[in-house]
Amino acid sequence: MFAHIVVFLSFIYAIAITHPLASAHELIVQRRHVRWSALLICWMIASVLLLILNWLSLFRLFAVTTWTVGQVLTYILAAMCIYFACAFPAIRAQPGEAIDMPDYFARNRVPILGAFLLFGLVALLVNVVDFLTGGTAANGAIDRIYRVMPNLVAYMVGLIFRAKWVQWLVVLFVLGRLAYVLTMSIIAG
Repeated sequence: MFAHIVVFLSFIYAIAITHPLASAHELIVQRRHVRWSALLICWMIASVLLLILNWLSLFRLFAVTTWTVGQVLTYILAAMCIYFACAFPAIRAQPGEAIDMPDYFARNRVPILGAFLLFGLVALLVNVVDFLTGGTAANGAIDRIYRVMPNLVAYMVGLIFRAKWVQWLVVLFVLGRLAYVLTMSIIAG
């Protein structure tokens, strides 16, 4: 069952990662027509890091021998949320048209941060389901629940306050936490 689930989730992740990658490609190709926004680029990077970390986290599920429908559905829901977290920050460029990244972020801040917040809430749900089912994935579920909380607060702060300096604090906090978790995952092997 593990292989079926991982293959299906990997398809969702593969489709999701095309959004920020294609966006980066189009922005580079149209660079003369782009008004750049490092803030939006940071959210694109955060979406890719979130996707990579969650794809890597699937390997801890290898030891799960019995799956409930609830577990499978929560993992699918989490993958769909990551899809939107990757899709919303990705800006599409039309050949020859001006691309205003700061304006795009200002208009799409709520969907971008909302997708990250939704993923955080679903991540809580995934870990609660893992804990309640008591399977192998339950090991460390409570710890993972507590690790999600600071990001949820950050996403909510970013949704509530529009000030640019607040947006920078939020995205740098999120990037820092994602980079830390990725680094610890690499060190742990």
